[in-house]
Amino acid sequence: MPVEVPYTTIKEDLIIGSLPTALDSNVNNFSNTYINLFDLSGHNFIKSYMFSDHDAERQILEDIVNTIDKLSSSYEITEIVNTYNILGVACGNPGTTLVTIPQDVYITEISTYHWCDGGQPAGTHSLYNLNSFLMYGPFSGTTDFRFWVSSPNTYVPGGNYEVIDSEPSTWSHTYSGGFVRISGILCY
Repeated sequence: MPVEVPYTTIKEDLIIGSLPTALDSNVNNFSNTYINLFDLSGHNFIKSYMFSDHDAERQILEDIVNTIDKLSSSYEITEIVNTYNILGVACGNPGTTLVTIPQDVYITEISTYHWCDGGQPAGTHSLYNLNSFLMYGPFSGTTDFRFWVSSPNTYVPGGNYEVIDSEPSTWSHTYSGGFVRISGILCY
């Protein structure tokens, strides 16, 4: 039976091995011993499949990394929020900066503008969900000219958020909140 997706079934899994329609085993996890004294059925995921430094563990982790790479390269990064404008820039604490993330998203980047930072190193960004009261972050940033850029690489549900910048005194803004851009992969 041809299989298009990665899978791992160990030869020592007596439960899966007894099912006539199951995929064939593709890993001999315990060499020629055929028995794991910690899991005689060979079916326990942690005790058998993720048994440290064995072939199945390596195969599963490699498959996870490869799948994430394929998924992240096949989705388009979209600008989710952008409060920047072409008007003048005010310096100093912008007060509360509220944004709406319209749907669930895997956030890949948060960028805030710090024209007034005097060249200091970037700080952190956080998102506070006003619906669930959960905090996402802090996410460490790097400096790209006057932009502080963090790469959260995390899932957040759609909703209303307060953007929290670790250095509000240098966060550039108009009087309706700090300049922030949030990009990511929309979750459907």
